[in-house]
Amino acid sequence: MIVVVVLGVTIALSVPRVAEQVRARRVQTAGSLIAADVEEAFALAGGARRPVRLTWTESSGALVIADRESGEVYRERTLTPESSFGVAHATVIPSTVDFFPGGISSSAITIELSSGSHTRRVRATRAGLVQVDEPDAQVPGPDPELEPEP
Repeated sequence: MIVVVVLGVTIALSVPRVAEQVRARRVQTAGSLIAADVEEAFALAGGARRPVRLTWTESSGALVIADRESGEVYRERTLTPESSFGVAHATVIPSTVDFFPGGISSSAITIELSSGSHTRRVRATRAGLVQVDEPDAQVPGPDPELEPEP
């Protein structure tokens, strides 16, 4: 009987941690896939020699990459709590970006994804550099103990 009680308590204490880890992994995966989608938009524009448009619709949580002229959809991702990513909140600034065949975009773009205490930010410059990071991550600076004394 004691073994059952100890096992029950152990499971009860570990379930919240597992849920947090799952939430963190989903946000990390969503960030990586969205970064790959933005890189793909640059590549599609160059390969097709036609402008490609990324559009964010906040009401439906849809991030769509499509041919700017024909409207043919190349990629669509849904970023909602009900989607496989379980993203509780997504912000895309600006909500529409065009990618041109010359390898540049109409503007830089920032996409922030969060669920619980976990957040990932995808940033792309106009020239196509795409980065994924944690918004509150501290950049390590010099160690004050190793600094030479004046």
